[in-house]
Amino acid sequence: ALQETGGLLKKLSFANLKATFFNGAISLTVNGYIKLPTIMGGLIIQWGTVASVAAGAGVAVTFPVAFPTACRCVELTQILPSGNTNTSFSQTPYVLGSSVSTTGFTAQTGGGETNSQYWLAIGY
Repeated sequence: ALQETGGLLKKLSFANLKATFFNGAISLTVNGYIKLPTIMGGLIIQWGTVASVAAGAGVAVTFPVAFPTACRCVELTQILPSGNTNTSFSQTPYVLGSSVSTTGFTAQTGGGETNSQYWLAIGY
């Protein structure tokens, strides 16, 4: 019985608890991520930029880290060129993500404009 109790105490050590429940990670780079600890559900939030998405074409984006289970949301926002405050375009532009997987997605744009985009992805 003492040996079993000793084994349980080893399993309940701070190092094991930390590795099991508080195993978050973060990368604060341009294309970065934050992994929330398992105790908080293991949610992962990732972000980045993709440059020069031509109208009607797609650009493959690879997430900084793969989602272990699923990517549930990808949001994109158009980036205006540096110094450009003109928001009138020849056609109404749009940006969208398609072919979303646990490892990435395809960034697309339309409306006759080539643009760069910010993206944000959430999953677990």
